[in-house]
Amino acid sequence: MNTSLEGHIRIDLDCVGQPRVAVCRPLDMQQLLWHKTRDEVRARMGALYGICRHSHNLASELAYARLDEDQPPHHLPLLRLRALLENIQEGLWHLCMVLPQALGRTPPVGHMAKIRRVIATIVECPELDLARMSIQDHMETLLSAETLLTHSRMLEDDMLLAESRIAGLPLPALPSLDETLILQHLEWLDGQINEHPDFVSLPALPAGCAENTPDRTDNRAPLTSRVRQLTERIRASLEALKTDTPESALPCGARRIGDRALSWTETSRGWLIHSLALKDGRTRRYRIVAPTEWNFHPQGPVAHHLKAAAQSSGMPDEHSARLIALAWNPCVPLQVSTSEPGVRSHA
Repeated sequence: MNTSLEGHIRIDLDCVGQPRVAVCRPLDMQQLLWHKTRDEVRARMGALYGICRHSHNLASELAYARLDEDQPPHHLPLLRLRALLENIQEGLWHLCMVLPQALGRTPPVGHMAKIRRVIATIVECPELDLARMSIQDHMETLLSAETLLTHSRMLEDDMLLAESRIAGLPLPALPSLDETLILQHLEWLDGQINEHPDFVSLPALPAGCAENTPDRTDNRAPLTSRVRQLTERIRASLEALKTDTPESALPCGARRIGDRALSWTETSRGWLIHSLALKDGRTRRYRIVAPTEWNFHPQGPVAHHLKAAAQSSGMPDEHSARLIALAWNPCVPLQVSTSEPGVRSHA
């Protein structure tokens, strides 16, 4: 969990037929990063973000590089590689630890502890030599592709059973945020982020709410679809480590719009967007739109799934609601308020 950034997601099941979803983040990033130098922003990013730290570092450096084009961004490939490794680590943690625990299964704690140590050691190296370090070999030794697939199939079977309890009907289709949509709406996104402060906490496309994940959920089987796609993405990322330029497997970019820069990168949870404006070398405005705010929007995909479940078979119980929410891998702790007065639980 992103415990460095205080906050939580609240799901309220007390409203009959209309479950409520809200993301609560008390920290104001605009205020925390205002009037800071580039080095101060780097230090703050490292201190504030416990997870997706390298993704935030990459998005920040992409934005700064776009506003300061006289300095070639020679360090960006290394940042991009670290973000890719971080995505693998976060994806494995979600697949092998979070979802099995939500289903009451015993996760492979020993494997995951070793994998986290290996990736952390590699990611934090000042210089990475893929030919010498052979990240792929390290990963294969700890968690082979076959083990990953076997684990995924078992988890998928469990998810199918869970899905049968949650909802068996097609769900409302929401647009899926991807790099193409970001590029199509760059100027609009820049305007929304900088002219409407609420957009950071309640982001949506012009047509309405969107799902923001690296993979598009299958409306007929959202939970098993998430497991299947997550497995394929982890395998593809591991394969990319064998190439000469593995960092190129991670989509990211930046664009200058007037006196501001908008940057984006794919994280394990979805698309992360940074917006930066400078004055005399210090931040005049810095705003961040994270994947969790898209997915846990009051009318977003998680809310859609909860409402569909309520319409199909009555208000989902606490366990079902948590399982639906965890499929989107929130970056802050989850709180579920049950329909029983005075009963509250935390995950």
